[in-house]
Amino acid sequence: MKRTLISLFILTFILFCNYGCKKDNLALPDKKELLPSSGSYNLETNENNEDLMVLGPQLHNPYTVANITIALSNLIANEGLGCSSSLFNVRTTHKYVKFMAQNEPQLQILFDDTTLVLFDYPLDREVIVPGVYYRDSSITDTLVPTFQYACDPVNYVFPNEVNYSVLANLYLPEEDELLNTAIQNDSSIDACRDALVDEALLITNNSLEYSAKTNNTTTDKFKTNIFGSRNSWFPSGAIVVFDNRKNQYMPVEGVKVRVRRWFEIREALTSISGYFFIPHKFKRDVNYSIKWERNDFDIRSGFLGQAYFNGPKQSIPWNLWIVSGKSRHYATAHIAAIHYFYYCQGFYLTPPPGNTILDPRLKIAVHTAEEPWYMTGVAATHPGTRVFGAFPVIDLYGGSRRSDFIYGTTIHELAHYAHWGFDPYNYNNDTHSRLRIAESWADGVEWVFAKWRYGSYGDPGDPNFHTGGTNNYQDRTVGDDDVYTSIVVDMIDNQNQQVIPSEHSTYYYLYPIDEVNGYQIHEIEQSLRGVTYWNEWRNNLINNYNNATENNLYALFASWN
Repeated sequence: MKRTLISLFILTFILFCNYGCKKDNLALPDKKELLPSSGSYNLETNENNEDLMVLGPQLHNPYTVANITIALSNLIANEGLGCSSSLFNVRTTHKYVKFMAQNEPQLQILFDDTTLVLFDYPLDREVIVPGVYYRDSSITDTLVPTFQYACDPVNYVFPNEVNYSVLANLYLPEEDELLNTAIQNDSSIDACRDALVDEALLITNNSLEYSAKTNNTTTDKFKTNIFGSRNSWFPSGAIVVFDNRKNQYMPVEGVKVRVRRWFEIREALTSISGYFFIPHKFKRDVNYSIKWERNDFDIRSGFLGQAYFNGPKQSIPWNLWIVSGKSRHYATAHIAAIHYFYYCQGFYLTPPPGNTILDPRLKIAVHTAEEPWYMTGVAATHPGTRVFGAFPVIDLYGGSRRSDFIYGTTIHELAHYAHWGFDPYNYNNDTHSRLRIAESWADGVEWVFAKWRYGSYGDPGDPNFHTGGTNNYQDRTVGDDDVYTSIVVDMIDNQNQQVIPSEHSTYYYLYPIDEVNGYQIHEIEQSLRGVTYWNEWRNNLINNYNNATENNLYALFASWN
């Protein structure tokens, strides 16, 4: 709740789940700054690829059981198969399905199924204009999620709670385990499978993927190998975002990259250095894309649309250079969420609440507006809306700001959300004291994370700087703002505002008496639990931890009263 929010939602109830610091068991990452290698296809984000996706007309599906059967019959009749037709047991191996969830809880049922790879858009239509979100135009009710599409194994058990429609029964030769086993024993069969897929593409008028053969040579870029089958390749690449505080590209860690060729789909997460590798061989072009989601959180394009970035269709590695615009906001917020959710061990902090059966994953809405009319500031957190599921818990604005401020704002809001998670009955802003506690805590966590990532926050020459003016942690006085206080920073750093900087000496009495230092951020968090009054926080610190400067806490806390 960066500054004051006029709440749009009524909080009817709050559920509490207290999680230990256990996710992924990762240490804080090294701040490696690697760029994608040269020689691959690079794509920069721009205003032409950051809007609503535009899809082409529905394509004829080459993988239906009926079309594969026709293709096989054609090859047998023309003696073009090259092996025994008995190797192909054409049957339904998968189902192409459209799910029609009516509300967020139903959608969450689908999200919780780790066997599903869901798409917001149909898989039998080409992406004509790339974009960062998609919503079916036939759904007019803003509370109803857009349709979800998936390719499910034939033995998939559909959830009873969600309506669905089977769009096609599929035979996928590339995913046929019986055929794959036969190819492992005799690699020459692979050429027969290629011929079958080529024929299916040809008869369904998908000529862009068809490989015409003349005198035993192919006319496309996938030359045949010594066994007569197509050459295969592994998708790979890197995702980086321009950080205009560091003035360089930085890796985007932990983002979900998806590659798809019709119904042959694979996913991978980017590494700490922003690289990804798909350990699955493809033989034709694939559609690359990013889906900005993890198990515990997902990033929305506005209030309801899932945020994506849809890349090119190609057969070489894909490097995405996120330069500006919505995608820079998505990427920077994603990095902040990854750090808070999955690297809690580095600071011994409690992570935000995770994805549970009762409460769906955290939704972070990234908006295009710089600052909405109904609030002051660039972000807001309203944890109670998580229990409804359909609405975002965190709203982020101000995407044109500098990268460290976007990162810090996201951390600030996540600190509110984590605070609610570990102390839901006491976290609130219904009194001035509670509001001061909540905002002072979030401001302190924001400073700790941003200082770790950037070395300092805002001014590269001043480790305690925030955004300038009265927002400088060392310049804050009660007269300026007694809600967003610097008290967490004051308990950690070793600078007394009444002395440093020297220009404070004339009006030193306006600044807090800060002769406290050496507290750890996790000690301050643990002492925050159960606190509803300002001085309770102080008393918990004194009672729970030994610190040589603890007696000076009385004067420091009194400075803000």
